[in-house]
Amino acid sequence: RNLDISKKKLTASENSENKDKRLGFEIAAGTGELALNISAYCKQVIAIDFSKATINFAKMKDESQNKLNVEFYNSEFLTFDNHNEIFNVIIPQ
Repeated sequence: RNLDISKKKLTASENSENKDKRLGFEIAAGTGELALNISAYCKQVIAIDFSKATINFAKMKDESQNKLNVEFYNSEFLTFDNHNEIFNVIIPQ
């Protein structure tokens, strides 16, 4: 079975209409590049990685870009406490 999973580009109106509803979650975020990029399309993005060094670097990038809707956590997926949040966008790396 062949599934079409091509990316759909959001128009400006689609983005502004849905941004306040979307919660993003990135697993194995590394230096946070993807989490920072998708933050433009989400109300909030939570990104986790098991490496403290890469999460610290991601936090520095976050501060330099002044992204107020991205949170980085040093955690593994199976031990991360998401407080029962329901995410609309989940990105496993």
